Amino acid sequence: MYGSRVRISEESQSTLSSVGSEHLVYTERVGSSSLSGCTFKFFSYICIMKELILERVTNTLVDFQIDEGSEQRTVGDLIEYQIKQIIMGLKDSNLVRECLEPRSKKSIEDVTLIGVDNITNYIDTKTHDVDSEFSMPNLTSVEKIRKLLLDDSKSLIYVFVSYKKENNIVTIQKIEVKYIWEIDFSILRIGSLGKGQLQISDMNKELVFTEEGKVSWFEKLKFKVREYHQDRINQIEKDKLSWL
Repeated sequence: MYGSRVRISEESQSTLSSVGSEHLVYTERVGSSSLSGCTFKFFSYICIMKELILERVTNTLVDFQIDEGSEQRTVGDLIEYQIKQIIMGLKDSNLVRECLEPRSKKSIEDVTLIGVDNITNYIDTKTHDVDSEFSMPNLTSVEKIRKLLLDDSKSLIYVFVSYKKENNIVTIQKIEVKYIWEIDFSILRIGSLGKGQLQISDMNKELVFTEEGKVSWFEKLKFKVREYHQDRINQIEKDKLSWL
């Protein structure tokens, strides 16, 4: 029956209920090192913002009916549009100072939330049809990620939505909201597009997340990108030999 809602986890409910008036500050464990001497002051509200998005999307996004013959991309676009409108509605929260449309068609975000702590939270939605035979979604370019992670006033949040389409009814199966540095490298790869595109290897498998923190995750990304570029260099050198 469409119109039903996905239940939010007990852990998320606990986190949100502990916020109360939304003035409690939560600090995420991020390790002892820093990026460019930054102090990571922006982790003050970081987990609360993530849980705020999860709660609002979970309690608002419902199953819906589609026209006969609607394609997978059409369904994905509809879900992304609905989530964008839901998140834009968070301007009524005490934690959110401003809700913004994407900066351009090529921007990494579908919507931006600027918190009361002046942190710019870019938010992107990734949808997945659980019955699809193949799914390797692009997240964003490694260069954009590098610039974002070096700026302690910005963050990137992904809203992952799995759905099932049957008899023209789209049923929301699962909703997960994670910062980019919470996505475990065991499910990530770098695709050969531009300077490198971070991708989820297979969305048909269970998503794996990590609590290692932003600093440690970024160090692993740098290692993976160096490997990627070295592989490209090796391939180019090999290709050159065929022209001798």
